[in-house]
Amino acid sequence: MNLNKITALDRLTNTALLLSPQHAKNIFTYLAKRNDVDLIDGEGQQVGAVAKMLVGKPRSRDSMPYQITGDGVAVVSVDGSLAHRFGYLTTRSGITGYDGIEGQLLLAERDDDVKGVFFDICSGGGEVSGCFELGEIIQGYSKPTFGYSDGYSYSAAYALLSSCDKTATSKNGGVGSIGVIAAHWDYSELIKESYKSTVTLVYSGAHKADGNSYGKLPKAVEAKWQSTFDGLRSDFCEHVAVKRSISKKQALKTEADTYRGQEALSIGLVDLVMGKQEALAYFSKTLSHESTTIEGSSQMSKKDNTRVDANAEAPEATPLTEVPSNNDVVAEAKAELHARMSSVITSDAVVGKEKLATFLLAESDMPADKIIEAVGLVDLTTTLELSGAGIESDENDTGEEAKLEHPAIV
Repeated sequence: MNLNKITALDRLTNTALLLSPQHAKNIFTYLAKRNDVDLIDGEGQQVGAVAKMLVGKPRSRDSMPYQITGDGVAVVSVDGSLAHRFGYLTTRSGITGYDGIEGQLLLAERDDDVKGVFFDICSGGGEVSGCFELGEIIQGYSKPTFGYSDGYSYSAAYALLSSCDKTATSKNGGVGSIGVIAAHWDYSELIKESYKSTVTLVYSGAHKADGNSYGKLPKAVEAKWQSTFDGLRSDFCEHVAVKRSISKKQALKTEADTYRGQEALSIGLVDLVMGKQEALAYFSKTLSHESTTIEGSSQMSKKDNTRVDANAEAPEATPLTEVPSNNDVVAEAKAELHARMSSVITSDAVVGKEKLATFLLAESDMPADKIIEAVGLVDLTTTLELSGAGIESDENDTGEEAKLEHPAIV
């Protein structure tokens, strides 16, 4: 079993995932076939992940990872399985990284030609890690956002869609699956039959080996996982209620079901039912109207990003003696990370060496000036091998290797 298979099993088994039932079946079945095991499925955050795959200082419109319409709409595509720390700005081999989407948003935010961002989504979901952090970035984004479900946006994909200012799908488009799923893998029989051996775990700490794959899942551990996943689902429903016309209680009542077109509209999971081109035209028209309206008077103007209590029936006055929340501290930390990234990726010294720069951004605590200095000393004629970092040569980066080796291919 090679390292890529181990990485796949580590990231996709014995952990919570935000996947539609069909997408989960596809992934788990694929992994089962690749690893010659029987499939037994079961129901079932890293703060503000920094986008580690950013281009250097753009030299032309063609260098941008998103398409932009003549009306100033940046179209960000979100396709396939959604992964944490994937390392690419755009979709590769059926996988889109949360870090890549965040990187595109950072670029669009600095792009004066972009008036708003249109998310073109077709995905059955993905990993929990990085999902809600990205959703909060979208919820608080400085430019208007529009989410469109082109086919289906389930689970993690719906978490992103629901974070937008406005949402839409076609009459046959699917949304929802507001829930959590996981699979536990028991390799004990496979090891006995194929390798004529057994695995003995030696550990310290009663819960150190909880959920290991060398035996059946104990009922007590299953109950603990169930409680954890119920909590994740509760957080998911609360996240949805921030932007959509549906309460947390109503979201919980969906029981992770999926909905199409008008039915999704009727319960508040989307705002509009229309075709994609119609949705683009609608969003463009709204942005055009905004540009001629006094700031704050337009429906799609820059937002008041105050998060609402999804459980509250009515707002209550905040006592003057109340201790401030953590949000200001988190916002300050995010601002520092943003400034560090911006300093590096806009430096002329990293042009042509973007992957090294973004690797150092993501994998080290070096200050921006030290990263720029270090990258500037690198000789481009020297071949760099950064094993384990997912960094490859730009010239040979066709995505084919990722297609063969990445753990989450379905």
